[in-house]
Amino acid sequence: GINAEYMGKAPVVAVLAGIVVALTPLRPLLVDLRDGRVPPFGWLFRSLLHLADAVVPVNMIVLGVTLAGGARFSSLRLGTNIGIVVCKLCIAPAIGVGTAVLLHWLAAHSSLEFDNSMYLVMMIATATPTANNVIVMATVGSGDGGAPSQPRTTPP
Repeated sequence: GINAEYMGKAPVVAVLAGIVVALTPLRPLLVDLRDGRVPPFGWLFRSLLHLADAVVPVNMIVLGVTLAGGARFSSLRLGTNIGIVVCKLCIAPAIGVGTAVLLHWLAAHSSLEFDNSMYLVMMIATATPTANNVIVMATVGSGDGGAPSQPRTTPP
């Protein structure tokens, strides 16, 4: 079933709010869909776009602070670390490349058409760790129950 605890988390609330806005008459109030007119609350949408532009840099700052303290290798067993590495560096890229090859084959043998850049994006998305994955791994590796590591003040 649906866990009510997770429904109140910020990413879930944001996705649900986005779905509601996109599927209701609220959308034309924020985004011009037709004739180039400025929507009544277009200023709010543009403000949110500027805020969204800051997400990646802020995420990278948080990641840097999290990784600055170094890893506590005793937090995870060696087998768990090896499993993470094998899945992320071998299995996930193989699935991405396999899916791209399958779609390429389907496109060649049917009326489906895919932009060539889609194949590259599929392989990059599966072959590189996302910032969220790295943050989760760094937080788990910090060994303090989820709080980011404090930056190291003395040389190792």
